[in-house]
Amino acid sequence: MSWPRSGWWTPEREAEARRLYLDEGRSAAAVARLLGAPSRNTIIGKAYRSGWKLPQDRARPRGQGLRAPRAPPKPPGRQALRARTEARRLPAPSLPVSALPLAAALPPGAAPVAFMARPAGRCCWPIGAEREPAGAEMLVCGAPALPGAWQPYCQIHLALGLQPRGQAA
Repeated sequence: MSWPRSGWWTPEREAEARRLYLDEGRSAAAVARLLGAPSRNTIIGKAYRSGWKLPQDRARPRGQGLRAPRAPPKPPGRQALRARTEARRLPAPSLPVSALPLAAALPPGAAPVAFMARPAGRCCWPIGAEREPAGAEMLVCGAPALPGAWQPYCQIHLALGLQPRGQAA
């Protein structure tokens, strides 16, 4: 049977709800269960519309919630950020990063390819872009990218891109 929208509140039900809610101190959910109402909001709405006032010992002071307000979440500290960054780091390249020239570093056997012609799963580190005239086709590394990496770069270029501050070549 569905909940009837009107006519449910009879004078007897209203008196019983008032007695249970105000005199016995039961919660709105308990009163709703006892009377067969669909939800506690039925009882709360009736109490509001009828102007029922809770006794002072049951009433909460205005503006106070059920729980203490939560403090805003703290931003992650430096150690948490450092740990998260370290967890994402991939193995170091076989060559020391300081020995690699920034733009000309190509892994052995890699040949530059046009960016738009680059096959999927290949490194897209730009090669020589600062020396090319405007409108020229951009060349990229083209070496196989590391599997599972969150950036599409080979091992050498990923290490170049993830250098800590102050250690850039």
